[in-house]
Amino acid sequence: MSRKISLQLKDKSSIGAFCLRLRPQNWQRFQAAEAELDGVLPRQPRTLHQIGKFRALCLGPDEWWLFGSAVDITKTVQKLEPVFSDGAAHAINMTAGWPAIGLSGPALPNFLCKVSRSGSDLASMQNPGGRRISIAGIKIIATKEFDKSSKAHSTIFVPRSYMPIVKQHVQHLAKSVREPVLFTQQTPPPV
Repeated sequence: MSRKISLQLKDKSSIGAFCLRLRPQNWQRFQAAEAELDGVLPRQPRTLHQIGKFRALCLGPDEWWLFGSAVDITKTVQKLEPVFSDGAAHAINMTAGWPAIGLSGPALPNFLCKVSRSGSDLASMQNPGGRRISIAGIKIIATKEFDKSSKAHSTIFVPRSYMPIVKQHVQHLAKSVREPVLFTQQTPPPV
């Protein structure tokens, strides 16, 4: 008799991300960016909101991580370039350099607690949010969200050069929760 999968790790290569850096005090540029994004950026660190086609994670007072379709990310970063042409603000497409892994299942809170102290903070969040956490000494971006049935799931963005190390460490930690684990890998889109 097979046991139910308690933690699923899924390669999410179709998700793209970009980092937005700008000072909220420069309201004109800030409003132009929000108009281009078709929504209001979250202002509270570690909060996650839907903004237009993207999920926007506030990492600090002047930094956001936006993620969604890799195609939409590329188009939006290109549209933001004229808004930031003077170099006082930046929109950097992170899709090629920061691939994503999805995490879900009933063992997710236990798994996040095993990752690190910052993973424990993420596991205890009652609302959608995210933060930088460390896995095997490597800084990554991690989110926690909820589906329509209130089940938690996470997405982690990892520097591409560290992906093999992080995947190996994540798989090792997942096995340590002593529950059945499933790792699925998507075929990467053509470059």
